[in-house]
Amino acid sequence: MTRQRKTGRITAWLGGMAQITVIAGVAVAVVALSGRMGRAVDANAPPPAQTAGTAPTVTLITPDNVSFTPFIEANGVIEARATTTIAPQVGGRIIAVEERFKSGGLVEKGDLLFRLEDADFDLERRRALGELGAARAALADIEAEADLAAEEWRMVNPDVDIPPLAARKPQVEAARARVESAQAARDAAILAIDRARVSAPARARILTAEAAVGQIVAANEAVGTLYDLSLVELSVSISTEELAALQPIAGRSVFIPDRPSLEGVIDRVDAALDPRTRLATLRIRIQDGERATLGDFIRVKIAGDPISPAVKLPASALLVDGAVWTVSSGTARRRSVTVVGRRADAAYVAPFDIAEGVIVLPPFGLADGAPVVIEGPSQTTALMTPASETGGD
Repeated sequence: MTRQRKTGRITAWLGGMAQITVIAGVAVAVVALSGRMGRAVDANAPPPAQTAGTAPTVTLITPDNVSFTPFIEANGVIEARATTTIAPQVGGRIIAVEERFKSGGLVEKGDLLFRLEDADFDLERRRALGELGAARAALADIEAEADLAAEEWRMVNPDVDIPPLAARKPQVEAARARVESAQAARDAAILAIDRARVSAPARARILTAEAAVGQIVAANEAVGTLYDLSLVELSVSISTEELAALQPIAGRSVFIPDRPSLEGVIDRVDAALDPRTRLATLRIRIQDGERATLGDFIRVKIAGDPISPAVKLPASALLVDGAVWTVSSGTARRRSVTVVGRRADAAYVAPFDIAEGVIVLPPFGLADGAPVVIEGPSQTTALMTPASETGGD
């Protein structure tokens, strides 16, 4: 039994050693393979000293100076500076409504919109005329009596002035006041007859109309609204920086690309910024309000004063912080520039020292003073431009 137990222990020990030997062999093989792969990768890469010392290759341009006219492009909405409520100044029954008095109708100044029944006002006019005639007759009688009283007084008292009561002056003044009151009643009746005809106050377009034949309306009761075509304007919001670039602002012409038939001129700027957006609001006067529709969204372009000279650069040459890369004596030089305008494919900047040229597409990680390799001759034809250009911010 003892011999069998010893034999079993020896066999187990030998089996464990065999497993350890296999595992160790596999580990050695893995390490060797990793070393070979690492050497293969390193063989394909340039030495560290060679990578750090390689100068990037860049392309240069020599931009031209141009005359640049900046413009601001913005969106606005057509509005009316004011709307007018249509209401009769007298009450009555509507007996006629003109065809043009409807929503969207175009009216000229003085065109009749609707008419009220004026029979009652005509009766008032006739009654006032009667009272006026009676007042004038009474005044004539009193003035005749006053003349007679004055003549009798002079005969009796030739050297004494006649007193006001004897001359019937209070009675004469009262009679004259009654005449003036009757004249005012007559004029009021005539005015009421005239106001029974409601006309357009200006060349305008009707917004709403609610008048119908047979309708009873009170004095000053609204039956519609209209807006004066000369008060049509375009409201446009721009930033304070854009506003400063357009000074002086009043009287500047506005181009409306989507509606070339519309002509606009900047009339004024609102006194306060929009409290929500902090933008300034331009009020652009529309020359022909008949062709504009209230509430319509309009895209506008506002040209500023020409800037000459200005340097035109490709958009890729301008960095986000407003700088460009130039080359001087084979090294890269970073230069800050003043941007005066932008377009989708170009940027316009104030003149600056371009040295040997401007890098079109600066490589990532370029350092100031780092050596660069210029690819071929400077491309002076890359940005050949006309003498005058129009751009926008």
